[in-house]
Amino acid sequence: MTVFVACHGLELDRLQIPPFEVGPGGILALDWPLFLGEPVQKVLLGALSGLNNLRGVEVFEKASVADPFSMALGKTLASQLCAMVSPSFPLLLREMVLQYGNLYEQKLEELPLTPRLMVSLFKACQQSKFIVTWLSGLDPHGENQIMSAIQKFADFDFGFLLFRFPRFGAKVISTVSLERLR
Repeated sequence: MTVFVACHGLELDRLQIPPFEVGPGGILALDWPLFLGEPVQKVLLGALSGLNNLRGVEVFEKASVADPFSMALGKTLASQLCAMVSPSFPLLLREMVLQYGNLYEQKLEELPLTPRLMVSLFKACQQSKFIVTWLSGLDPHGENQIMSAIQKFADFDFGFLLFRFPRFGAKVISTVSLERLR
């Protein structure tokens, strides 16, 4: 099996990250403690995206980050972004993206979180077969929609690493827990 990323275990600012791999069709969730904040997460994202090296992380396919808050995407109309779908996408995925894009004639920054994340996922999938995103801030219905789309893309050999953040009141742990969703 081809692997997009292999982490051999590492420590980031008091956080022990256990070994993991993500390859084609794989979906792996990292429960990321909120106490570490965004800077530590950016170090790992930078390594996964090929922007920096991190001892213990081997990247064989640079990740594309699906960021629903990206300033670069904010002024783009959702329908325009979806219309740029790659002809190399399998027909089923192209139809799903175009159908979704036709629902929205607003700028991404004006949309609720679920459609913003969905459109940013479509954009990220056009740039790489290995996608990193997060599931925080979504209502249960939105999370189901996003996971359904991720499952469809995984069926076509895309790989996903999802950051999840503990809900309020969740026990804070010093080790990132991993859950293989597929």
